[in-house]
Amino acid sequence: MYSIDPVALPKPPERIACTHGESLTGIYSINDGTTTLEISINHEELYLTVSKMYGVPYKFKLLPVSHEAGRTTCITEMIHEQLVFHYVSSGEAECLEYTDYYGVKHIGSRVRL
Repeated sequence: MYSIDPVALPKPPERIACTHGESLTGIYSINDGTTTLEISINHEELYLTVSKMYGVPYKFKLLPVSHEAGRTTCITEMIHEQLVFHYVSSGEAECLEYTDYYGVKHIGSRVRL
């Protein structure tokens, strides 16, 4: 008789409160302007809208997981993607590092609110 050991799944990251979500919202340009990411707020939750296969836009809930001086890290709820927002001295997000599902890092700059 075979015994099956339960698979140990990694502990999900702990979500933190994001009281400065408004400062993250806007349109960010990546890949030399060929792709845009939109960060929005709906019912006090952050969302990422990004075009995926065949240019179809998808909207993913963002979960803030860490906040340090000068940056906030969020992950998407449904797929394995990460966004690290970097701030200027005024507290507004200036740019971001976007790590897509394939592990490819992209640098984006904010183009408008």
